[in-house]
Amino acid sequence: MNDAHVESVMILGECFREDREYDFGAQRVTQRMQELVPVMLKHRLCPPPQEVYSLHRKMSGLFLLGSKLRAAINCYPVWREVRAEFQELALSKAQTKDTANSFGEGATTA
Repeated sequence: MNDAHVESVMILGECFREDREYDFGAQRVTQRMQELVPVMLKHRLCPPPQEVYSLHRKMSGLFLLGSKLRAAINCYPVWREVRAEFQELALSKAQTKDTANSFGEGATTA
């Protein structure tokens, strides 16, 4: 089951992997994901969080729309932008935590 989940994430990430146009008209993401669903459903321990369902619906809709329009889009710049924003947020949180620790906040005494 874990392999199926990892494979599904890798499939969805294909359009972001390279700095070139991704041909949504020629992709088979929907079919490949449908092949993995039975494994994920059969072996799941609990339903995924609501956020996962929401993200799945949005990604599925984007792939289907791109397929119908036979779109060719370079998605890599989107990935770079999201990654940069995430890294900036993570750095900001780490700096805030370090600042709080330097003032003794969150520190425990023995």
